[in-house]
Parts: sequence; C-alpha cells; structure tokens
Amino acid sequence: MYWVASHSVLVLFVSFTLSAHIGHISHVQIKRAAINHTAKAKATFSYPCGDDLCLCSKRRADCSGHSDGLQYIPKLPHGIQTLNFTGNNLTSISRDNFFSNVTRIAQLDLSKNGLTKISPGAFRKLSLLSRLLLNGNPLNYTQLHHVLSVSSLQSLHLEMCGLGTIPRHFFDNADLPRLTNIALDKNYLDIVDVDQFTSLTGLANLSLSYSEISHAYVSRAVQLTALDLGFNALYHFPKTCSQNGTSLFPRLRVLDLQENRISSVPTEVCLPQLQLLGLSKNRISGLTTDSFSDHKFPQLEILFLRQMSNGMHCIQRSAFNNRMLKILDLTFNNINFLLNVDNDSFANLTQLKELQASHNFFPVENNKFLRLTGHLLNLETLVLERTQTERISSELFNRFQKLEKLLLNRNYISVIPDGVFDNLTRLKHLDLAKNRISLIKPTTFSGATRNRLEYVDLNRNPFSCSCDLIWFQHWLASNKSLFDHTWGTYDCSNIPGLHVEDFHLVAQACLLRFDASAMIIVVISLVLLILTVVVTVFRYRWHFRLVLYEAFRGHGDASRRRLQTGHFDYDIFVSHDSDDLPWVRKHLMPELEEHLGLRLCLHQRDFTLGRNIVDNIADCVERSKKVMMLFSSSFVQSQWCQFELSLCLTHVMDFDDALIIVCLDDVPSRDLTTAMMAVLKTTTYIQWMDDRDAITSFWGRLRVAVNEILPHRAS
Repeated sequence: MYWVASHSVLVLFVSFTLSAHIGHISHVQIKRAAINHTAKAKATFSYPCGDDLCLCSKRRADCSGHSDGLQYIPKLPHGIQTLNFTGNNLTSISRDNFFSNVTRIAQLDLSKNGLTKISPGAFRKLSLLSRLLLNGNPLNYTQLHHVLSVSSLQSLHLEMCGLGTIPRHFFDNADLPRLTNIALDKNYLDIVDVDQFTSLTGLANLSLSYSEISHAYVSRAVQLTALDLGFNALYHFPKTCSQNGTSLFPRLRVLDLQENRISSVPTEVCLPQLQLLGLSKNRISGLTTDSFSDHKFPQLEILFLRQMSNGMHCIQRSAFNNRMLKILDLTFNNINFLLNVDNDSFANLTQLKELQASHNFFPVENNKFLRLTGHLLNLETLVLERTQTERISSELFNRFQKLEKLLLNRNYISVIPDGVFDNLTRLKHLDLAKNRISLIKPTTFSGATRNRLEYVDLNRNPFSCSCDLIWFQHWLASNKSLFDHTWGTYDCSNIPGLHVEDFHLVAQACLLRFDASAMIIVVISLVLLILTVVVTVFRYRWHFRLVLYEAFRGHGDASRRRLQTGHFDYDIFVSHDSDDLPWVRKHLMPELEEHLGLRLCLHQRDFTLGRNIVDNIADCVERSKKVMMLFSSSFVQSQWCQFELSLCLTHVMDFDDALIIVCLDDVPSRDLTTAMMAVLKTTTYIQWMDDRDAITSFWGRLRVAVNEILPHRAS
C-alpha cells in the first residue's frame, strides 16, 4: 500500500493522500498513475521535426535516444514547451547559446547523457523554464551552480548524479524564488543539513531517498510540506522541535522515513500539520503508550508501520490514541495480537477508516479481536489477509456498520455462516479468496447483500462440485462483472481440472441422495476407465507387445543358436500380396536368388498343394532362416497378408529375431493396420524407390540385413 521511491511519485502520492476523500490507496495505484501519465505524454508525439531528429506534437518534442551523440538542439516548431533530450551522449554544454533554438520551453529533460560540464550562461535565456531534469548525469556541485540562477525554475531533479555531501552554503546565493520541488534521490549525501534549504524560501517538496544518509540535522524552521528521507541509513527520528518548543517543520504534511534504521519515536515531536507518516521497514520492535497520540501528531491521518526489520513484539495500551487517524497499516510484522497486544491498544481511534493488519497472527474468531476493535466503529476498510483465521461467527462484524471493504483472503476459513454479512449494509467489496471454503449456499448471502456487493473474490477455494453448489454456480455465471478476477480460478476440488463454471449436473441427478449419486458416479467412472483401458490395449496391442519385446529382448543369442542348430529349407520367407508378385519376380528374385545365392520361400511357388493354407504358412516360416514382409497398398487390403504378419511377429518374438521390412510404396498412415503401424514405429525398414541411386542404396541396405545368412560364396 505504501511505496515512495522517487520525488515524482512522492508528489503524486501527496496529491492522492491529501485529497478530500481518503480511501484505500495502494502503491500499485500510485505507480500506475505515474506510468499512465508518462505513457499519455509519449502517445501525443506524432510527426517528425527538428531535422528529422525528433518527434513533435503541439507542445512536446522528443529528441531522445541518439546514443551515437546529438550535440546540438535542432530548430523546433513554434509553441514547443516540453523537450525530452535524454540519452543523447551529450557530455558537455560548452556554449552559452546552446539552447538558442528552444528559448521558450517550460520543461527540459537532459537525463542520462553523461553530462559533466555546463557552460555558466547556458540556461540564462530559458526565462520560462519551470522544470529541469538532470538525472543520471555525473555532475559535480561546481557545475550545478550554473543551474541555480534560473529564476523561473519550479522543479529541479538531480537524481543518480553521484553527488556527495551537499557543500555548506550551496544554496545561499541561489536565485530560485519560485522553486518548490527538489529531488536529490539516489546520490551519496551521507550527512544532510536541512538548514541549507531554508534559503530556498518557496521550497515545499524535498526528496532525498536512496542517498545513504546517516544523519539529518536541522536547527532552523523549514517551510517544507513534503520530505522524503526513505531508504537511507538514519538511526534516529529527525529532530522536529526547537529549543523553545516550536516546530522546525511547521508546514510539513508528508514525512517518508521508510526503510531506515529507526528504532523508536521520540517523546517530543513537533509536527503540527503532519498528515502522512511513513515508518515502514525500520527497527521499531514495539509501540509504547501515546507513541502516535494526537498530542504529538495533532493532524495525523495516515500512518504506515509495515514490515519492521525484526517484526513487532509489543503494542501497549493506547499506543495510537489519535482521534484524527484515518488509515493505519501494520502489515507484515508477525505481531501476535493474542499475546503481545493490549486490549486497548486501538483506544480513541474513533475516526479510523482503514485498518491493515495482514500477515500477522490475528485470528478474528478469538474474543480478543472483539475487544481490540470495539472502538473502531467508523471502519470502512478492514484488511486481514493471512492472519491464520479459521472461523467467523454470525455476529462477528455486526459492529462495523460503515464497512465497505473486507479482505479475509489467504486464511483457513472453511464455512461462511448464513447471513454473516447481511447486517453490513454498506459492504461492497468482499475478498475470501484462497481459504478452505467448499460450499456457498443460497442462504449464505441474502438477496439484498448480493445486490449490494460490487466485488466478490472467492477464487482458489476447494469447492466441492455437487448438487449443493449448483446455486452458487448459477450466481457465478450470471454475474461476470462481480466475479471478474483474471488472476484466479474457481475449480472443483473433487473433480481435478474442472472449473466450477463448467460443472454440469442434470436436474434428475440432484433428486438422488448425495451418497447414492456418489456411488453411481464412482461405479460408472470405474466402468468407463476399465472400458477405456481395454479398448486402448486392444487398439494398440501390437505397439505394446513390440515395445515390451524391444525392451526385454536379448542380443540375438536365441536367433544365432537357431541358425546354427536348425535345419532350414529356405533362407527367407517372403510375405507379400499377389499384386506385388511382378515386383518380386522382376527385382527381388534376381537379386537375392541369382546374385546372392539365397533360397526364397514364395507361397505361389513353394506352398504344398492341397495342404491347409495356415499350416503352409506356419510350416514355411518355421523352415526359413529369416522373414521378409513386403508392405504395400495391396498388403494393407489383404486379410491373408495381415494374418501372415501376425504369425510372423509372434515367430520373431519367440526366437529373438528381427523382421526384414520392405516398403514398396508410400501407404498413408490412416490406411495402415494397427500391426503395420506398430511395426513401422518400432522397426527400421527399407524403402523402395525407382531412382537409380536409391535402388543401389536399397540393395546395399538389404544385403546388410541378410548378411548373416549369406552363403560363403556370396560374401
């Protein structure tokens, strides 16, 4: 919720927090505002200008990004008031007339140029210049003296310039009567004497964050309204009272001290106008009585005490005691509210509108919660994320009649009592995401409550999708804007992978008792699972058999023993369709029988007449040393070929052998049988093509495949 990292964001933050309406403000909103402001500015550039080196709109010119070096400012159209000249490798402004082409600009950005030198009179002609950015340039204080004479300047940004401690009397002779904002963030200031800025009589906002400041001294009244000392190394809260008890910061409204090393708040504080105080990420381990009372901070409205370095171990009675306080943030402190927080620690916070106590041990079901919050009758926002809450009672929130936002996400709540939110007549925003809620009933929210809510988040809860959840499913589906959370989902915990919106039950199914319905669903699911497994195994039976065969087969020992000890009449059994016989006679037989001296078994020639075909096939396969299958479109269509394939597959598995597969043409995979598909996926095959080189390669590969059965004369 609270994040101020730069002066520009600080100014935006001030405008947010000091507005007439104080609501729930997050650092994301602040950053978005800054980003949108920048994006909107960039989006206005529309046409080339300035020697085609820039992009211009009506009042803006962007001449940035010339990393190879842009050493002059081109002539720009009349009326340009804002110039972006960043990232141009402009290391020196050596001429007093450098800005002669843009003498009427009001805003100038020279950041990230590597600028080290500025001519003494360079800015003299920029009589309308109100905002100057020199961020990211390695300038020294001598060169910066030349900037202090721009009397029209209202805002000066010197962030990341590598500046050290500010020299004494640096601003004494500055001619800056209109200057209201200075940003010196991300330098190496070490010790800061705030008195040095008193000569800048109009200065209102001073940002010194991320500057390794260990000490900040002040002895004279400073008329600042916003001071950012966040992300430094301060050990003590800045001195705010003079010796006679008057305020050294009589107008200060915003003080950012987050992420320092401060361990306590002094007893004497003189900040009569302070409205926002940031002390997050310091070393404050406990709060004593009246630490932030309205006696010390009479106008304090917003207080940030997030994420102390070692947590917060104690909050005493009336630690805040401030009737003006409207927003209090105690997030990420590991506070045990049951043991280490006094029952009256929130006493007199009668105007508190927002309490953030997330990431602490603060279970709301305990009576301690009721005692602690009994004074907070004007709460509009209550944030209790990850407080280890397990239960909420029906009367728990009845006292908060003005509550508009309630966040109880990331807890352990499993049941929402009926009507628990019905008495909160102003509630519009409800977050119960990431709890353990399994069921939302029609009686959980009354009709009036449902109509009143504008935002409901119940995502990432373990919903049990059953007949009892149908009502919530309809509410979810018919109110997309109410449950519009793109970062979360509503899932069925009892049906993995199914969203609540997609869960469907016919009306008849909900007429049965739950246990009967569950039993039927279980039985049907098991039947479907078994049926699916059976169908899958049958459909891919050859895939499974061949994969298992390849996984557990030996190294061909059984096949070699069979060749050595068996008696064979044929060298190769050739399984083919009759339509492929011409190819066999023209190509295969001449090469294998005539040239290599092998004996082929062909059913047209070698099967015994009058004998059963099945016996012929089995006998011939048994009497052959190897088995060759000729796959083709005709082979796919032949039932006898498919039978031979099955028989041959069984044979080679039994004898730890391998099939010789020859593909005569390209058969589409959709036409292949299951067995053929399995063979082609698990067995290396030889493809026949009519190209001369391909034919030579084909016979060479085939010879390798039959090499172990070649007669010695053909070796």
